[in-house]
Amino acid sequence: MLSDVSQHICCRQGLTRNLPAGIKENTGRRLGGHDYYLYLIIRAIPAALEQQDLSSMCQDGRLVDRILQAGRYAEEHKKTGMIH
Repeated sequence: MLSDVSQHICCRQGLTRNLPAGIKENTGRRLGGHDYYLYLIIRAIPAALEQQDLSSMCQDGRLVDRILQAGRYAEEHKKTGMIH
């Protein structure tokens, strides 16, 4: 159920950063407002699965570091035309 709701909100409606604070049950559309903190929980799941706190995900070579490295790599290669 949650994955269906997430797919509808993020993929169909394109609301990845400005998640609705309420959703109409019959249409799945935004009811009103924004909840910028709703998906912060998802960012904590990898640490929780490893029974670690969030700071552990920020250490060298861990999840946050790998995401930042991937972003830097993409930016560098955009300049060379290797990534569009």
